[in-house]
Amino acid sequence: MLVAAGLNSCVTMDPAVAAAIAKRDAQIAVEPLGDYYIGRRYHVPDTRFWGYLRKPRQSWEDAQLVIMDEWSVQVPDRLPEAEAIPAHGFDNNREYYVYGSYTSKAAYDPNSDLTLPVFKPTKFVMKDGEPGFLFSPNQIYRSDAVSLQPRGGVPRASTPISTGR
Repeated sequence: MLVAAGLNSCVTMDPAVAAAIAKRDAQIAVEPLGDYYIGRRYHVPDTRFWGYLRKPRQSWEDAQLVIMDEWSVQVPDRLPEAEAIPAHGFDNNREYYVYGSYTSKAAYDPNSDLTLPVFKPTKFVMKDGEPGFLFSPNQIYRSDAVSLQPRGGVPRASTPISTGR
């Protein structure tokens, strides 16, 4: 006779982690609405994405990992590179008010194997230089992989890759 055992799908969260997430969610809930995004710079060397974007009052869990179209406005860390002091990615984990809009395009980042939406910024304004955790206080940043992801993983763009033709 075969007996099936039910598995409990509930996951118990550390109370300190739950409290930190609840505190951050309460701050997000009172953000002023407007025609802007909140962006978190997420730098992983050799990748082409910029970081995560979300609308005001939207959870980071619903944020999009994006590639920036820098044709008219460059990202804040686009500085001249010096061999001894690389500047690209100096603003990792900083938070910005980002103005602009999503294009109808998606772009493929071969180093992360992700097809992501393209965002065309018009302005960046520093919001917070040390905003704390992105998705959960117990996530660990790794510079060799896309380690910071929402619970469901990185949402991929549904738009076909544009060839620019």
